Amino acid sequence: MAQFAYYFHKSPEVMGAEEIRQFQLHLLREQKLAVRTIALRMGALRFLYKKTLKRRVLDFDDLPLLKRPKKLLVLRPTCCTGPCCCCFTPRVCAGARRPT
Repeated sequence: MAQFAYYFHKSPEVMGAEEIRQFQLHLLREQKLAVRTIALRMGALRFLYKKTLKRRVLDFDDLPLLKRPKKLLVLRPTCCTGPCCCCFTPRVCAGARRPT
């Protein structure tokens, strides 16, 4: 995690949870990385602190987990197969079935 050390100009051995939170926000806001990319980097930091540096005092469960924003499903009337004006105006769609 050279980028983590470079961002703070310190060794990861002397940094703690507050620096990890700040780095997480830096990745999200300034570098505008995807949520999954940030999650990968946080996993690498977790491995660095728990396995390599053997710092079990640092509690990663207290760090906020980023969640991917949910995409809303766009529902269209059954008469539409693509963009259509019937969804926005009272006119009848050309593809709509007319009552007989």
